[in-house]
Amino acid sequence: KIIDQKVKGFVFDLDGTILDSLKVWKVIDDTFFQKRNITYDYNKLFNQTMGLSFKIKADFVKQYYKLEDSIEQIYNEWFQHYEQLLKQNVDFFPGVIELFEHLKQYGIQIGIATANTLFVWTEMTRKYPQLINLVQNVTTCEEVGKDKPNPLVYFKCMEKMGLTFDQCIVFEDSLTGLLGAQKTKSQTVCVLSDLYQKEDKIKLANYVLTTYVGIV
Repeated sequence: KIIDQKVKGFVFDLDGTILDSLKVWKVIDDTFFQKRNITYDYNKLFNQTMGLSFKIKADFVKQYYKLEDSIEQIYNEWFQHYEQLLKQNVDFFPGVIELFEHLKQYGIQIGIATANTLFVWTEMTRKYPQLINLVQNVTTCEEVGKDKPNPLVYFKCMEKMGLTFDQCIVFEDSLTGLLGAQKTKSQTVCVLSDLYQKEDKIKLANYVLTTYVGIV
């Protein structure tokens, strides 16, 4: 229903938008802080760091919790744990692959704009080789040098597809992501993969999606 003749590209965030990975991050954070005997509020930390790349989040956590660990040590610890959990515990939300295949049939380009690393996408393409032909590009915040809600990662993703903001729809699940997507002036879709800050997120979106199942 949101595809009209003007829409030529869909831009998707990764974690929490098409990839059911937020539960894994809670495991990583819980393990990290328990190891250091630090009591923390997961929802508060999530709100403070959503949309940030691995290294920027590591820098924030180091400063906020006054840790002796270096940024690289924190980053490497998270990444190694994430790598262990990724293959067994992370998958796309039901209906995502079918949506991508449907968009391909209609000639709609697909781009990914994420604060995560390219490694994650590479691992997912090993699990789903068809993604290589379905998705035109993956653009990371690390690549453009700006974290969300700065809209640069979306603009770069659109540029790689040869499209402008008014030819694209952006899918995001977090408040930070939706703020960034809104700055592009593209149409936005709020993916309600969780109910955290639900009302604030809905206000920023043109459309709201609760499941990918049955939308094609």
